[in-house]
Amino acid sequence: MYTKNNLGLVCLLIPFVLISLKELSYGQVVNDNDSAAVENTLSVFRKSLKSQLWLFNGVEDPGYPAGLVGSPYYLTDKLSKGSVIYDGVTYHNVPLLYDMLKQAVVIEYFNTPFRIRLLDDRLSSFSFSGHHFVKVGNNAGLVNLEEGIFEICYSGSLRLLARRYALSRNVISGNKMATTIESHVKFYIIRDRTAYSVNSAKTALKIVGDNGEIKEYLKKNKFKYKKDKERVLTEIVSYRDNISR
Repeated sequence: MYTKNNLGLVCLLIPFVLISLKELSYGQVVNDNDSAAVENTLSVFRKSLKSQLWLFNGVEDPGYPAGLVGSPYYLTDKLSKGSVIYDGVTYHNVPLLYDMLKQAVVIEYFNTPFRIRLLDDRLSSFSFSGHHFVKVGNNAGLVNLEEGIFEICYSGSLRLLARRYALSRNVISGNKMATTIESHVKFYIIRDRTAYSVNSAKTALKIVGDNGEIKEYLKKNKFKYKKDKERVLTEIVSYRDNISR
């Protein structure tokens, strides 16, 4: 079984495996077609490996024990193909998960059951299933916004960010204990490089400087904050952004 201690060894062994395969192929009596096929396979694998190798620089992710109530992952606990910007390099079609409990991106290791958690300080952004996330660091130049991973729900002169996270708690029932995962979200409106925490439509309208027009628009279209917070906040921010242009 792979471990984080031998992960680097696995990556180092890959080139030697390729060399051994090549030497083996030429050490046997093969026809020109077989030789060309082997060389073509090696060439394709080398190119694929070279383009993806740095992405596998992370730590082993052991996952979670069976029996959890709720899921620590955003949207799905199954790997979804997405894109990642890691160490300044963009990778596409990467099978990944967003772990809200650990606040980390987990990827599949070379089509194996083994999974890797990407290093936080090397991650810039990632996208999957129509959702785009960015890593906000202390050098982002934004006031009142903590470091972490945020989804960009809307981006213009105003921005709407969502901090999606999970908390775990142990619940005792009789003589059994179960771990419950609860997902949460915090919304922030970014205006003039300052982040404002939002917990109601009224607060959002005040932040964007509504004179009553947006409030009337929400009422006319029957948008309810309690029913769909993200939709209502997106409507408020995008409406204000559009009438300001």
